[in-house]
Amino acid sequence: MCCGAIFWAGLRKVVYAAPHDTFGSATFRVPSREVFKYAQNGNNVTVIGPILAEESIPIVKTYFDKKVVEEANRCRIAFQI
Repeated sequence: MCCGAIFWAGLRKVVYAAPHDTFGSATFRVPSREVFKYAQNGNNVTVIGPILAEESIPIVKTYFDKKVVEEANRCRIAFQI
């Protein structure tokens, strides 16, 4: 979904820090660099990264861990678990 938004917004370069396979998530099965290779209209999207992976991984992991806890709490409240 993010790749589609990037592509249709007309962005031609993506620079990222944390590699997709760092988090062990089933969500990130195919790297965006691979998705962009198959763009049909000839517009190339250049993907650069990972950059500063060691520094960024703890930051990104903390962010997503916090989001998981927030979502779990939201579901508990919604379903009164």
